[in-house]
Amino acid sequence: MKVYINDCSFQGQASNKDEAIDILFEVAQAFYKCKAICCQNKSAIHAEIKNKPIWGNVSIVDLLNQMQGYDANKKRAILEVLCKSPHYNSNKHVLPHFVQDESGKDISHTCFDSAAVSKCGAIVVSARKSQGFTEDSLLVNSSISGSRKIINVNSPNTADLLRWIYEPNIKHSAKPKDLGKFIISEMDLSPTEAQRVLTNGVYISRKVIAHNNGEWYCFPMHLKDRFHGYKITIKGNLKIHTEAQKILQALNYAPRGQIFYGYC
Repeated sequence: MKVYINDCSFQGQASNKDEAIDILFEVAQAFYKCKAICCQNKSAIHAEIKNKPIWGNVSIVDLLNQMQGYDANKKRAILEVLCKSPHYNSNKHVLPHFVQDESGKDISHTCFDSAAVSKCGAIVVSARKSQGFTEDSLLVNSSISGSRKIINVNSPNTADLLRWIYEPNIKHSAKPKDLGKFIISEMDLSPTEAQRVLTNGVYISRKVIAHNNGEWYCFPMHLKDRFHGYKITIKGNLKIHTEAQKILQALNYAPRGQIFYGYC
């Protein structure tokens, strides 16, 4: 998936300067956590985000200019996100195309212009206390890609819950087992490699289906964010494999981070 900072979520909501800085710092933390599970070098921030209000009529850039004497680590984290991450200002939805939120409001010229058409899905990181961006999932309507769900993260803790973690399981080291439409084989990747493959798979029906060097792998969920894993050989028409394969083929099997089926 690709990760964006939701520029629409900066609405002047902070009640004072300290809260405004805390909100920006939380956004920076959540953004970094999401980058670890998303498409590398594909995260993006709209070029005009600096002019969005964070504290009454005070814009983000004005607030940054007033941070002298504040926690240096907070300031550095905020600046690294807002200044170093890729920026974009080109629009994909130009007339006659459009992109709207669930209520029909125009959201072109925002992060959703790009997020709505991402082939691998999208996560937006929203600022705390913003109106309209408190749900875990947002629905947008694009004339290019159709109706699309986008994952919404509004705290560092929420970002943590999205991460998939691989845990080896000795029961998957037994001899191959034929289950009809596919054969389960021993995991032949190191834990580090298995984690990398898991992180670039497709989550569907409580499993992650992933591809690596011509081989297919299945990672069943055994806890909310924990997955076992094994190699699979497809024999017949396995629906979850077919759906995952469609998505990964469209991406030329390039690593695109965690992908959630139904969000791309």
